[in-house]
Amino acid sequence: MVLTVGFTYEPEVYDLTFTATRLEGLEVSASSVPIEALLRFAVLEEAARADGVTAADLQANTAERIAIFAAALRSRNLTDSKGKPVPTTAAAIASQDPMLAMGVMAKWWVALNEVPDPLPNGSRSTGSSGLEPSIPMEPLSPNPVS
Repeated sequence: MVLTVGFTYEPEVYDLTFTATRLEGLEVSASSVPIEALLRFAVLEEAARADGVTAADLQANTAERIAIFAAALRSRNLTDSKGKPVPTTAAAIASQDPMLAMGVMAKWWVALNEVPDPLPNGSRSTGSSGLEPSIPMEPLSPNPVS
C-alpha cells in the first residue's frame, strides 16, 4: 500500500436549531473541539453544579466554558435590538442574557455527546474489518512467560 500525504481532517460542524422554545428561529453553527477542551468543559460543567461552589469560582468557571464554546462557534443569525449581527466572541457571549448563552451552549454540548446515527442501508461497510478470523480466540496462558 502506498500512502499519500496531505490529508487534512476537518472537525465536525453542528448546525443547531431551536424549535418550540423561546429561541425558535435562532440558528447556530459550531464545531467540535479537541479532546482536551471537551474534557475540560465536562469538568467545568460538573464543578458548576457542585455543592459549596463559590460565586468567584462560578464566575471563573463560566468564563472558561464560554471561552471554549466561543472557540467552536462558527456563526449564528443572532442580531441585537438594532438589527446588527452580534459578534461570536467570548466577550459578546458573556454579555448576553444567561438563558440565551447557556441555552445555546447546552444544545451544543448535547450535540457533541450524541451517538451518531447508524450507517444507512446499502452502506458498503459491513461492520466487519475482515481481521476477525486472525484474532486468536483461545484463552491466554496463565503463565505470562509462555
